[in-house]
Amino acid sequence: METGEAVADAAVREVREEGGVRAEIVARLTPITYFFQARGTRIHKIVDFFAMIYVDGDPEQHDHEIDEARWFSQDDVLNLTFESERSLVAEARRMLSDGAGPHQT
Repeated sequence: METGEAVADAAVREVREEGGVRAEIVARLTPITYFFQARGTRIHKIVDFFAMIYVDGDPEQHDHEIDEARWFSQDDVLNLTFESERSLVAEARRMLSDGAGPHQT
């Protein structure tokens, strides 16, 4: 995040920069919380997530920080490594099927 930037604004910006596409937030999803070790220090990390809808752009136009950006089918994302990530996808699918509208954060 950039100084003074709202979390939702940072998410939209990062999707544009790192994913090559413009998207609009539909809903805030449950954050993922975890701990990890770095240089002997235990760090508590919270990652915010949002369900978004595609507006325009091309994943091939991602920035240099990313090796590859591409689309996945809804079924493909069920094979994500971590249960917390699979739960996020399920949560987003439920929200979208329930008709969550833009900016219900």
